[in-house]
Amino acid sequence: MTTRGVQGLGGSSHIPATSRHGEQHQHRHHRCRVLLLLLLLLRSSSSKNFATSVSLALQVFFHFQFSSALELSVWQPICAGDPDCGWAAGLGLQIGVDLMVEHINREGFLSRGENLSIRVVDTGCSSSRGVEESVSFLLSEDRPFGLVGCGCSRCSVQVAPLMDIARIPMISHGSTATSLSDREAYPSFFRSIIPDHANIEAMVIAFKSFGWMCCACIFDTTTEDTQKEFWLSLTKAQNITDLLAGKSGAVIDDGGDDADGADAAIQLILTSRARGVVALMWEAVMRMVLCRLSVSEGQGLVFATWGWFVAGWMDVDMTAYSDKCSLDGVHNAFNYGLQATALAWNDLTLPVPCSSEEGTATVADFKRDSLALAASRGVAYQSDASAAADAICMFAMAFNAMVDKNYATEDLEELSEAAFSDLLAIFQSTSFEGLSGSVAFPKNGATYGAGDRIGTVAINQTVDRVSSQVGTFDGHTLEMTMDPGKSFLFPDGYTQANPPSGLFEKCDSGKVYDYSSNSCVGCSDTTIYVDCADACLCRAGYFQSGRFECGVTTGMVKK
Repeated sequence: MTTRGVQGLGGSSHIPATSRHGEQHQHRHHRCRVLLLLLLLLRSSSSKNFATSVSLALQVFFHFQFSSALELSVWQPICAGDPDCGWAAGLGLQIGVDLMVEHINREGFLSRGENLSIRVVDTGCSSSRGVEESVSFLLSEDRPFGLVGCGCSRCSVQVAPLMDIARIPMISHGSTATSLSDREAYPSFFRSIIPDHANIEAMVIAFKSFGWMCCACIFDTTTEDTQKEFWLSLTKAQNITDLLAGKSGAVIDDGGDDADGADAAIQLILTSRARGVVALMWEAVMRMVLCRLSVSEGQGLVFATWGWFVAGWMDVDMTAYSDKCSLDGVHNAFNYGLQATALAWNDLTLPVPCSSEEGTATVADFKRDSLALAASRGVAYQSDASAAADAICMFAMAFNAMVDKNYATEDLEELSEAAFSDLLAIFQSTSFEGLSGSVAFPKNGATYGAGDRIGTVAINQTVDRVSSQVGTFDGHTLEMTMDPGKSFLFPDGYTQANPPSGLFEKCDSGKVYDYSSNSCVGCSDTTIYVDCADACLCRAGYFQSGRFECGVTTGMVKK
């Protein structure tokens, strides 16, 4: 039988039926391991209810039941009742999932005439809810074939090790954290979304193309150590100097309300004279930085940050943090900003993956239907929805590949160690043109980043509140390519052909750089230049209501 949609499938051949008794013994042994895991989890979560937990866990051991249909569980950050969960993108992501399931069933893509169904779970963007749902998942009498999720990294970090022990295949459509690349900690974790380190690399390559060999990088307190380590190694490899490296003020509290922390970071940025700023933080923290920057009157900075922020992330009332902080101010502070993210759409003329041989639907058709469905549901479409659809398709391809290896349906309902190994090998060798670009993984399944999708990063730029794709960064060639007819733009009329300097003008001693006039000026009457601070500070007798707020001297820092 010919394998559909998966190239270069690896793995061992299927164990014959005569070995079924051996497999059943392995299943019983595996259930014991899962039982012990559940008891430990439940014990740690609530000693008061331990007796009840034991009863529930024993039900798993003696009454494990599985659905005969091909079902996937989809864990989304819907964040019902908690819009500030961190990344409430689940409803937008679900658009891609629903349309791909409909497409697969309409095309009759699955072997044996199977239909695909899904079970949607709202895990928020929470690690604790991820663990809670994992327990419910393993206690379920009808356990799905696999898990598409989590949508957020903090959830996947907790869930992936549990799914590995339980031998449940897992493909995340939204978890981008660099720490998940660790194959020792997450040996069976795969993701259809481009990981964060590829986005970071795209930001650096973009800055380098402008001739900017210096920049400033700021973080929030949730930024992983692995991301910081990657940033350090990347800047070293690219000969880029981070002017804020090692400075504690470059880290802002992740709550989104740390105005003082944002002020401290902005002070460091302005003092560094860097024009380009890489911001590795959640959108709430990024929004606070922009708010405070607009109050400081710092202008002309070019930010580069994540492109997976929720649509409309800047359109939040920030006047509680300053009566001068308006929506216009936030948008103006991010004008000409860059965002790196997974490619939203492949070549629109390509066929939709997971189609039958007679299928005629194109990526353009899927895009049109996605936008229409989002509008009809009244939800903001999330660009990563195409990656979510690709995760569903990847599971469908893997199912067909397992059937082609002569696995019976019951063999796929509770995977033996051999079957799980075969399925992971199929994942590893997956290669297809997805809705969100090419989908492929490193050849070596044991190496660092083996579960990371190698694909294309889109580089978007926002100009006058309109965000559009300007170029792409190829994860295979590590090169940036500009889209036809597109180029980067900069403040004050600079262009990609004639970019501004990576550093603002250095002023003579006793003067400061005024961003509003793009010139060096002396300190005002209410301030005095302080050499050790490298800035104009309030004179004695004047009240400083904010780090940059002192009479008319807001935002003036010596350059």
